Amino acid sequence: MVSLVNIENRRYIGSKSKLKSWIFTLIEEHCMGKSFLDIFSGTGIIAAEASTIFESVIINDILYSNQVIYEAFF
Repeated sequence: MVSLVNIENRRYIGSKSKLKSWIFTLIEEHCMGKSFLDIFSGTGIIAAEASTIFESVIINDILYSNQVIYEAFF
């Protein structure tokens, strides 16, 4: 069954969804560690992908509505 509730369905101007594979290619090549900090989380797409790779993911956003969404998905 395909879920209609998916973090990838959230859209904002400036979403990094099209850059996701490029971002993680660079991270794999140039970074190491067990923690990931998504400073400009927005839709949460990058944090969601990071949660499959890193032991700890820290999400930052100033919008209360995004905080609610992050708590629901993560």
